[in-house]
Amino acid sequence: IKAIHQYDLLGTVGSASLKWSCNQGPSCVGNWWGSTGIDFYEVHYYPWMIQFGSKYDPYSTTPQTWGLEKPVLIGEAPGKRFQTLRGSLSVSQAYYWAYKNGYMGHLAWSDLANDGAGYWKDIQPALSCHSHWNQCQNSSEGRGFIHLVWDFILTYLREFLV
Repeated sequence: IKAIHQYDLLGTVGSASLKWSCNQGPSCVGNWWGSTGIDFYEVHYYPWMIQFGSKYDPYSTTPQTWGLEKPVLIGEAPGKRFQTLRGSLSVSQAYYWAYKNGYMGHLAWSDLANDGAGYWKDIQPALSCHSHWNQCQNSSEGRGFIHLVWDFILTYLREFLV
């Protein structure tokens, strides 16, 4: 993180789950990255995080639920319909709930990995959610022209972190 900061950039570490990026909350194991000098948290989400009674679900909790004092990016989640504690969500609905719950952004994984975890046809419509959140809440796909997710994240960073 220090090497990143020397160039006046924001730094973070990707964490596999809220399980290891928390100060409180259901079955919190600890904040493994909090003392590293990160500027924001970056957590991943996959349906295994709600199996066997686990509740590491950013789509049904807020960063405050986990006692996180810095912004939180959902930096990796399925790029197709997936299960959460809210039920089955489309990628557009995932973007909506990330926004509604106070997360700084959401990145879907990945058409290019060719691993079955995501498809461009499911990701593409969700990329315009930030211009019409309410349409994404109940829809299986977003509407409008495509805006890159990074535009949303960079806007947030400029407005709230700088």
